[in-house]
Amino acid sequence: MDYLLARDRASEFSNFQFQFRNSIEHFFPQHPINADNSVTVENRDLLGNLALITVSANSKFSNRFPIEKVEHFPNIIEQSPKLKAMSDLLKKYDRKWDNNSVKEHNASMLSLLETEIEKYK
Repeated sequence: MDYLLARDRASEFSNFQFQFRNSIEHFFPQHPINADNSVTVENRDLLGNLALITVSANSKFSNRFPIEKVEHFPNIIEQSPKLKAMSDLLKKYDRKWDNNSVKEHNASMLSLLETEIEKYK
């Protein structure tokens, strides 16, 4: 996803560098600290709530909420075009990340993938 986003929005991600990322980040945490259910359990593993990041970045994010991740770790957000897109949606929705945000981003990412797959059929 990072490759497709960086390729299609080259000016926005001109500083993006590929590096080894093997840790799956749940933008809305799998186990929220205060049992917040803004994103239901069944939506937490959708592509719209996931991004690949480094293990060290994932440990810094821990179980923080999306707005905390964006505000406290902008350097990590900038590592991933997908996280940046999620951050932009968070701002669009007045700092809220919920089922609607996840589903919108999920649909956008699936559409991007489907379009790319169609090119090679």
